[in-house]
Amino acid sequence: MLSLMAASGPRTRTGTGSVGAILTSRRLTPQKIRIIHLHNSMAKTGRNQPCPCGSGKKYKHCCMTKTTPSVDHLVGVVVDPDKNLLVFIQDNVLINHLKRDSHKIERSFDELCESDIKELSHLQSQAATLILAGMAKATKAGDHLRITCGQLLMNALNSFTAAVHVLRGGFVLQPPILLRSLLERLAVIIHLMMKPNDLADLNSGKLLSTRAVATASKAISGFGRLYGEFTNEFAHSSSIDLCLQPLSEYKVLSEPLKVNLAYLRGSLWLFYVTVELTFHDVVPETRYWKRKGHGPLCYNPSTEEQVWLREFLRIVEGREKG
Repeated sequence: MLSLMAASGPRTRTGTGSVGAILTSRRLTPQKIRIIHLHNSMAKTGRNQPCPCGSGKKYKHCCMTKTTPSVDHLVGVVVDPDKNLLVFIQDNVLINHLKRDSHKIERSFDELCESDIKELSHLQSQAATLILAGMAKATKAGDHLRITCGQLLMNALNSFTAAVHVLRGGFVLQPPILLRSLLERLAVIIHLMMKPNDLADLNSGKLLSTRAVATASKAISGFGRLYGEFTNEFAHSSSIDLCLQPLSEYKVLSEPLKVNLAYLRGSLWLFYVTVELTFHDVVPETRYWKRKGHGPLCYNPSTEEQVWLREFLRIVEGREKG
């Protein structure tokens, strides 16, 4: 990956002894590359190491025997005379990531997080079953409120799946942004189920997300805390953005990876709770919502359910498991 590539114009040359980039709006010719080689030879590269030209081949099978790297797709050169280093950048950086590097990252994620994904998939499948059954019943009854909420739930589920894909691809700062959008949809659903007359406000675009989040936070313990964390740390620029997170294979369960897995668990659990509220009439026995007499449904999980929840969220004495 390229960590230094900046120029003030279409072509910038650096002074002697300084680090800089040579960019061109036209492809560099072999003659220009040879001139550069006269002053800055490539850093020593092992025969079996990846070739510095970015082809993906081993050095011995690529540029080791060539006077210059291939310039067919060359777009720039980063020069570091102090380290006797040239970095050649071709126009296939994004293509290489999509077709080559991303698959390696995804395989490393699958190996490290197999048990986590199985647990998440199980709960997601349960929620999807309730949505399908609930939508069928709501459609037959012409229940516009639940039909609308069901559509919102399906879009929220797509946001969750997208967050998993993004994390699996090596991106550790971006999943919470998607999960925040999921929670906003859940907040709207919870608000509508608590105040069904506000469906008209949603359809007219007058239902503010802040109002819905306030309702959801009051209805479900922990909703507001998680939404606030996503908003404060990820929706806007914060100190987290100052930490460089290069795309690379997952070697261990690093802290950023563990935090994201915890976010996925918390978000999916809230998703299931919202699904159960929306389609409680297709659930033989609700896990989280109880009705007191003829009053509205209230969030009231049993002691047994709270024990399961703490285990699912990896919580021990108020802290997440390592």
